[in-house]
Amino acid sequence: MQEDHDRDLDRLIAAVTSGERIDWAAENARRPDLVPLLEQLRVTESISVYHREPQDAPALPMSRWGPLQLMERVGQGGVAEVFRALDPRLRTEFALKLLRPGVGSERRILDEGRRMARVRHPNVLVVHGVGRHEGRAGLWTDLIHGRTLEASLAANGPLGADEAARVGLDLCRALAAVHAAGLVHRDVKTTNVMREQGGRIVLMDFGASAER
Repeated sequence: MQEDHDRDLDRLIAAVTSGERIDWAAENARRPDLVPLLEQLRVTESISVYHREPQDAPALPMSRWGPLQLMERVGQGGVAEVFRALDPRLRTEFALKLLRPGVGSERRILDEGRRMARVRHPNVLVVHGVGRHEGRAGLWTDLIHGRTLEASLAANGPLGADEAARVGLDLCRALAAVHAAGLVHRDVKTTNVMREQGGRIVLMDFGASAER
């Protein structure tokens, strides 16, 4: 019905304008008749997120790490921090995971990057390099625009049966690629699975992985 069509579009336009998170995969599944328009809205959202200035962003520990310019901190844990970083030469943004100074083993994060780099699959995070600069070891990867499965579940509740099956199949494909590279992930959990805007599932964080 035209009324439902207009109401759904108005709702999504308002969400994009306000910066509200949108599960595009769920929206596409719910309204397949609107997929072309939804894709245009998703692109518009991506552009607005890219240009939106972060509010009250914490001070960065440094401005550069090797060839990369640090833009903002996007995550942190007990032993590492994750930054959105720009390679000015390529004009491309990456996610940069840096080991905290004096915490943990540098070899661990470098080994993690080397293990991840052996896997090439659409559902596995791509590693572009590892190194040590400015006194800190780190690795840089594709920058995924989305949120973890943990955050998605917290915001939207449990997955429906069909959606859970799709996520499970994507993770099975990712793990098959990991195993084919001679690795065992050992830490598959909702915080290590990203759902990209558009619905792609990406397995991350090989810190606990091991050789088979």
